[in-house]
Amino acid sequence: MWFYGKSDVGKVRQLNEDFYTFDAPHLAIVADGMGGHAAGEIASKMATRSVTAFLDTQDTIDEDTLRSSIVKANDIVYHASEANSDYSGMGTTMIICYEKDNIIHWAHVGDSRFYLYREGKLHQITQDHSFVGELERSGQITKEEAETHPKRNLLMRAIGADNEIEVDTGSLPILSEDIILLCSDGLTNMVSEADICAMLAHCAGDIEALPAQLIDRANENGGNDNITVLLGKKEPSINQDT
Repeated sequence: MWFYGKSDVGKVRQLNEDFYTFDAPHLAIVADGMGGHAAGEIASKMATRSVTAFLDTQDTIDEDTLRSSIVKANDIVYHASEANSDYSGMGTTMIICYEKDNIIHWAHVGDSRFYLYREGKLHQITQDHSFVGELERSGQITKEEAETHPKRNLLMRAIGADNEIEVDTGSLPILSEDIILLCSDGLTNMVSEADICAMLAHCAGDIEALPAQLIDRANENGGNDNITVLLGKKEPSINQDT
């Protein structure tokens, strides 16, 4: 996989508590931290570094390995928050994708999202672990109502929030023209899926500049949160030297 990413503080927040990393050609991670005294920034970095360190020790990486890496990260973040009052209540979302042999394995906690763009359509692969996400899945509100609900940022799961954690995982095949998108909710709360899909279509597979363009659009629409965008595809962007 070829990856292109960018993160921005947005127009309202003073500190960027998002964190992302990728290790081409296989691994990509986006985390969105929360907590006072800059603890969200610490939680997102602590969890991501724990996951990458754990995965570096594994001979084989699949859904179960990714789940174990998040369970390990949860233990580290939770005990750090218990040991230091400045970190009390800190936590982070996380989406991990690992591609091998044209299969993407993923693991997820929170409301950062994993999308697959295929043949002109944008598919949300992960489900938000949020109060509003549960309302939507139970049929109490529509997807359109969920996008503007006043409690859409209330999380039901986060790394570090409890001493135990439930992790969603899955696997899917990746095709040569597919594009994957990992992002924090600073993008999806500010830019509609229809607009994201249109921008992916307009780029014609040349995704190198698209993270910055998506962030610009989120900021144009208000930039109410930190914004992180990570895009990947099987082949490099058109202008990328190989």
